[in-house]
Amino acid sequence: MSMRDVIHVITGRRQPVTLHTSRLTLRMPEPQDFSSFVQVRRSNKAALQSVEPTWQPDALARSGYRRRMRYAQELWAQQQGLALFLFLKPELHLIGGITLSSLDRGRPGTGMVGYWLDGQRQGQGLMREALRELCRYAHHEAGLRRIEAAVLPENIPSRKLLTACGFIQEGLARSYLRINGMHQDHLLFARLHADPLMSE
Repeated sequence: MSMRDVIHVITGRRQPVTLHTSRLTLRMPEPQDFSSFVQVRRSNKAALQSVEPTWQPDALARSGYRRRMRYAQELWAQQQGLALFLFLKPELHLIGGITLSSLDRGRPGTGMVGYWLDGQRQGQGLMREALRELCRYAHHEAGLRRIEAAVLPENIPSRKLLTACGFIQEGLARSYLRINGMHQDHLLFARLHADPLMSE
């Protein structure tokens, strides 16, 4: 039994998880991250809105940020997933986010992953680092059998990222997610517990 499990047994509460890679710290959003979050999301707004589900009107306001924190806390408390920010070491600059959420209870052991990254940090392998670590945690510590992801067909960098982390393209979901006011087709990817974390 891990120390985290011991704390859970004693207190009835699970301690938030923090993951680490050689260049990144991944942890849940906290109140002091608000200004950094607004800055990085605002500077990448056009690029992110072209690939993400439609933003709420208060997405960059304190109310929207509190909603994001509550979502992360509830995911973890209910053992339904992880919503983490990515911080670049050693200064711990906020550069992105990654979320793993469980799917409906009729498909136990399956989760869906989504992610975003500051455009200035793209092409440095940072999201690959983060996604590999999240997959390692999901498969080997959380016990997920299958992790899924959905990307727009024209999002070549994201498709390459998923392939590099051992995801396999499985098909096309028509009118899958609402992006920029329209339901758009997405390519579906998945990796299984037995799949390698990176392709050669």
